[in-house]
Amino acid sequence: MPPLKYKKKFDLKTSGPPLAIAFSDDGKLLASGSGRLVQLWATEGGVVRHDFVGKWGKQRTLYCGFESGYLVMIVVDEEKKELRTTGFQASQESIHHLAIHPSGSKLVIATKIERFDLALHPGYSSPLFLPQWAFTDYLSVPSISGQLQAWPVMITFMAWTDSISVKTLMVSYRHHGAIIWDVEQQEQLSAVTARDGVQSGGSLSPDGAYLAIPNSQQAFDLYQVQTGVHFKSFTDKDTQLGAPQTHPILFIHGGQWLLGGGIGKAVIWHVESGIQGQSLITGDGIGVRLLAANYDRSSQGDRFQIATTTDGPSIVLWRGHAIRVSPSF
Repeated sequence: MPPLKYKKKFDLKTSGPPLAIAFSDDGKLLASGSGRLVQLWATEGGVVRHDFVGKWGKQRTLYCGFESGYLVMIVVDEEKKELRTTGFQASQESIHHLAIHPSGSKLVIATKIERFDLALHPGYSSPLFLPQWAFTDYLSVPSISGQLQAWPVMITFMAWTDSISVKTLMVSYRHHGAIIWDVEQQEQLSAVTARDGVQSGGSLSPDGAYLAIPNSQQAFDLYQVQTGVHFKSFTDKDTQLGAPQTHPILFIHGGQWLLGGGIGKAVIWHVESGIQGQSLITGDGIGVRLLAANYDRSSQGDRFQIATTTDGPSIVLWRGHAIRVSPSF
């Protein structure tokens, strides 16, 4: 990957403070959710393409979970300027998290009291149709003992660990560590416990080997998934410690770099060396709340994008530009 420098491309004004943001696979659309409204933004023009009262899947399918427990699926066809929408009552509790397998064949939903699978009906696997889902199974509650029994089971993050197999899923619990589950056998395969004892989100590397977790000192810890061993920590050199707080973290560029939120900025680190790279200055002195990133390889060349939000009703869209390095003689 060539050296990159990210520059601010657009400041997108949303209907309210975003609660979730996500790029489509090709990076041409960015979805943001604020309250009951979901907006789709064109990343080239910085304008709203569609409004809806989530997560992206294959073939530009947007999945939106609502407090009512209703799950909405929207297929976006930009060429025909069409939207195809369907939905169903997936739960009686509000949907807090979604994890869609890269193959598009398996979807896991986390609610306040439920964690269960939905499997794609094999008769509707074509991208020409809206996906039809059938309930598969509930996921077991993690084995809890000792003082941890006093804490409620709260999911903070979910991710499939393999892009091909739909057998293993990582679920991060606020008070009970991050667990790799065999969803077919309902078995716990391995676990990672944060040094803080509290896990408020995280990011799994694309190869499933490392888990990055924010800690309460505005820093980020890296763990080896199979062993649960703390591997490395990343701290912004300008961080001024105060009241304990955490910021979002995200693997980018194929897992070679980490993007971490901070106060008034987001910071990029090189994973292997631990070297701190560029800071994306938001300029408002408020903590970054949400992160999203996208890489798309097309006939027009490679495109790298990042989206950041704070507490305000806006999203900052950043675009990566190759840095030309002059040869030395």
